[in-house]
Amino acid sequence: MRKGFVILILAAVAAAWALAAAPAAQAAPTEVHGWTLNRLYGEPGNGHFEMERISLSAAKEVDTDISTYIEWYYHHWVNRKPSAGSPWFLESAYVNYKDKNGNQLRFGKGRNMCFGIVPAYGNRRHSEYGLVSETMTQERIVGLQYFGTFSDKKAGFGIALHNSLPPGARFAGTDQAYFRDDPVVAHLADKGEGKNLAVSARLTYPVVQGGKVGLSFRTGELRSTDIAFLAGKGLVAPTATDDTNRRWGLDFDYKCPKGFVAQAEYYAATASTLDFKAWDLLLGFEPQNPTGIKFYARYGKLDLDPTAVIPSELPPRQVTASTYTWDQKQLILSAVKPLRKGKPVWLQLEFIKNMEDPPAGIAEVDNDVLFLELFTGF
Repeated sequence: MRKGFVILILAAVAAAWALAAAPAAQAAPTEVHGWTLNRLYGEPGNGHFEMERISLSAAKEVDTDISTYIEWYYHHWVNRKPSAGSPWFLESAYVNYKDKNGNQLRFGKGRNMCFGIVPAYGNRRHSEYGLVSETMTQERIVGLQYFGTFSDKKAGFGIALHNSLPPGARFAGTDQAYFRDDPVVAHLADKGEGKNLAVSARLTYPVVQGGKVGLSFRTGELRSTDIAFLAGKGLVAPTATDDTNRRWGLDFDYKCPKGFVAQAEYYAATASTLDFKAWDLLLGFEPQNPTGIKFYARYGKLDLDPTAVIPSELPPRQVTASTYTWDQKQLILSAVKPLRKGKPVWLQLEFIKNMEDPPAGIAEVDNDVLFLELFTGF
């Protein structure tokens, strides 16, 4: 771990030294943008409109090789439960340095460009993140990232030193369902900003025209409070002390010139004495007509392997009333209709089928989601 930190720091210093020699230029004006998500939900017995999210962002090119970016989300529905905290969420706030090869040295808060398929809109295709992204890749990181391509412009790389991502909870269902007392099912996820340092690394390489394979790794350490969280959810023994917090990822991303798209992700994880995995597959079609309807389908699974025998645990873990011990599956179907050629305005119809494997005597939860969304960028 320490050796990896030293290598990363030396690489960052070398990159910063090279960037400092870049020529200066007149600064560009600040660009302010944003978007809104308005939804009509149609869950059984609970149809309603929702101002889902508002984004406000500002970007500034300080020099030809230096830029800054900040973005805030406003979640209107959090106002239904003020005790839950602020409806404002700082999505990104970073400064970017670009070297002569176009590689980027990023310092601050933002998506982790050095682990897995980054679930931004252009990558995830659906409006909702999906079970696997929620578990492994959705959370933003705070730290230092260096990413780009090697000199041959074929293979890509990324390495980051950042604050760790501790274990937490997300909910199968909708975010705002938690505030409406609608059925949701909690599951384990990397969430929040930890107090330890972690390292992420990623390599990509094109294997066919339009397609590339990615290999990712992230490692850090858990704190005693993190282990206690896992124990409280029935995922490790109350006596567990192992502080391992490690993730491996293998992915494939493909887009055919005729419009066919495919993604596959597989992640293996270790959190203390808990070994688990998550995987998903996305297939879609994006017509060449800029106003044509796009179609996507994604199937994913979170497999906690709760009955695995672990030497330090007798008896082995079991599926219990705690939803964190349940294997979960998810099917997402989406149809996207652009409303203006070349403009960020579209309608998206999305259905999410959430499935769980509870223990005998406990029924699956009715937490499926159906909504029609209007996305408007400005």
